[in-house]
Parts: sequence; C-alpha cells; structure tokens
Amino acid sequence: MDSDFGDRAARRWRVAYVAALASTVAGTGMVLLAATTVTTTAATSGSGGSRTAVFLALMMIPGILAPVVPSCGSRFGEQRTAAVANALSASVWLVAGLLVVTGSTPVRVVYAAGLLGGFPLAVNAVYKPLVSKAFLTGEGLAMARAYQGVIGGVAFALGSLAGGVIVNGPGPGWAMIANAVLTAPIAVVCWFGRPARPVPAGRAFRNGWAELRALLRRHRSLRLVLSLVSVALVCIGPFTAMAVPITTAVRNARPTALPGDVVSGAAILMAAVSSGRILAPYVVRKVGDRVGPLVGLTVAHALLSISTVVFSLVSLLLSGPAQLVFWAFAGLGIGTSYYSATPFLTGAIGDAVEPADQALGMASLMVVAAVMAPVGVAVWGVSLDRFPVTWVLVAGGVCLMIEAAVGHRLAVAARDAGSDASAGPTAAD
Repeated sequence: MDSDFGDRAARRWRVAYVAALASTVAGTGMVLLAATTVTTTAATSGSGGSRTAVFLALMMIPGILAPVVPSCGSRFGEQRTAAVANALSASVWLVAGLLVVTGSTPVRVVYAAGLLGGFPLAVNAVYKPLVSKAFLTGEGLAMARAYQGVIGGVAFALGSLAGGVIVNGPGPGWAMIANAVLTAPIAVVCWFGRPARPVPAGRAFRNGWAELRALLRRHRSLRLVLSLVSVALVCIGPFTAMAVPITTAVRNARPTALPGDVVSGAAILMAAVSSGRILAPYVVRKVGDRVGPLVGLTVAHALLSISTVVFSLVSLLLSGPAQLVFWAFAGLGIGTSYYSATPFLTGAIGDAVEPADQALGMASLMVVAAVMAPVGVAVWGVSLDRFPVTWVLVAGGVCLMIEAAVGHRLAVAARDAGSDASAGPTAAD
C-alpha cells in the first residue's frame, strides 16, 4: 500500500468513498431487481426475457458515446465529471420511481429510465476504476477494481435482498426511489473528495473517435482484450442482469421445483452471485501475480463457464430448498469468477496502454459493451423465451469455455512476446 494513503485526511476521504460506494451499489442491486421484475411481469407469456433484454439493451446503447467522455474529463475535471454523472443517474431513477408510484405505466417508465440512465452509466464505466484507484489504493487498476468489488459485493447482496422485500411490499417504484437516495452520496464525495493520489489526467483531444482508432492500431494486446470481452458479453455477460427471467424460466419449466416466489428466488441468486466479489481480490492477487491480468482474464472465463454449467445442472436435477442451497453455492462460484474477470479486464486494459490513455482505454471497453451487450441480452432474452433454460445455460457455458481456451493461447503468446520485447533492449544494454 502506498504511504500516501496513511495521511489522515486521505484516510477520512477513503472511508467516505467506501461508504458512498457501498451505498450506490446497494441501490443498484435494488433498482436492477425492480426494473427487471417490471419487465418480466409485463410479459404476457414466456419468461419475460425478451422485454428484459430490451431494457438492458437500452441501458447499454448510450455507451457508444464513451469516446467523448475522456475529453469532458480533461476539460472539466475527472472527479467532477464522475460526480455529475452520478447525480444525473440519481435524478433519472428518482423521477422514474415517482412516476411509477403515481400510476404511470411501469414498463414504459423503466424503458425510458434505462435509456436516459445509460448516459451516466457510460461515464461511470470510464471513470469509476480510475476514481476507485485514487481513493482506495496505491496499487494497480486490477487491485483497485478488486477492492471496489469487495465493497460492492456485500452492498449488492444486501441491496438485492432488500430490493426483494421492497418490490414484494410497497412496490418497484419505491425501490427506484431508494436507489436514487442511495446514489446521491457518491456524487457528493466525488465532487468534494480529496484522495491521496489524484485521478490521472487524460490527454486533451478534439476527436475521441479518431484517437480511439489510433489507440487500437497501436496496441495489439488491447485489441485482443476487447475481442475476448466481445465473446464473453454474448456468451455469459447478461447472467446477473437476467436473474429474474432465468428464475421465471426455471419456475415455468418445473413449477414445483422452486420454493417461494420468483422475486425472492431471483434476489437470493443475485445475492449469491454478488457475494463472489468478496473472494475476487484473493483470486486476482494469487492468479494475477503468477500469470498477469491478460492470461488471468482467460482463466477466470474458464472458471465462469464451469460454474455456469454446474448451475444449469443444479436447476435441472434438484428442487425445493435444496435447489436454493446449491444455487447459492453455484452462484458464489459464478460470482467469484465473474468478478475476478472484471479486475483482470481492467488491469489488462491498463497494462495495454499508456497511463495518459487509460481513460480512453476504458472508453473503448464501453464502446464494445454498447455494441455487444445488446446482442448478448437479445440472444439470452429470445433463447429463454424459446428454449429450455438448461439448454441456454449450458450453451453459454460451453461457448465461453471455447473462448477461454483459444484466448488463453493467444494471451500467453502476447504476454511472452511482450516479455521478449521488454527484455531485448535490456540484454543489449
């Protein structure tokens, strides 16, 4: 840990950031469960996967504008840009919650909120890893994202469970309002906070798209990372966000298999998956120190594919309370591998580009997500409505395993080539 993080003022802001981050992630768990419950229950037949896919796609599409985010950050300040984005997100869901509570058509409100909330989501995708590194740790981006994941894991699990209670009680509109209230603190901390190390200042440029194309041409390893992510977003990326349709599909296939109501089952699944974030820093440190973040990303994808297949078998073979218990274990495996892959991904992008281009590197990831995530949720949404849920889960897991195997060979080759290139001048000297 960097010595600057021992400063008293920095420690106070670090505690404030941890509390604010936990608050906003808990709110995210609530609103995701509320929104996907609205879209699922609006379906007249099937699991509601198609309607949920529309909501998730609308939320990701604004990410296509991510290349302009670094230029905004360099002009107005990285922390303040992040603060404004969080304030806008809170405002969108506050208005959405009030509209639902006062009688507006919930599914239309959710679709509109998903699209409008996608813009601040794109900004947060670029700057949250950099802001978290500044507040939480003096180590690399991968460990900063892993620490962020631990905080978020506990908070998201609690938020999902609390969201289940609110949705089943007062209603989804109140969960949206709760999310807005819980998101507000991080906007305040980002605006006024003074971390021990400032967020790295990005390069000022006019044309984000031209800069992004040039960045991709310069860095082969960045292209490899984004290719792996593209496949993963289609194979398994929507799993957590599709928890309600998946639970509904299990209930439709085997009406007596799942005890309790669908929302409670989905909340338990989301909480189990999110709890895997707690183990992510251990995996990231142990695996990352041995093989590096790029190869570690493929290892995490392989473990994720295995956990998904296990989850599908549990859903097929078990029923009653035993199913929920083994769902929790399988969900923990999915969450551990999924939330280990995320820090590895962030670290691999950070290693692939220069420090001044890290924000643009994160923007490239958001562009890929904006294009491929809607494809993934569309494939999953239609598949859950048309095919047995077990087939869908196994197919996603097998495809991800193939991606992990091919990606591992390419990642090892890229790592070794990079090591040879860095060792060459040293030997010559």
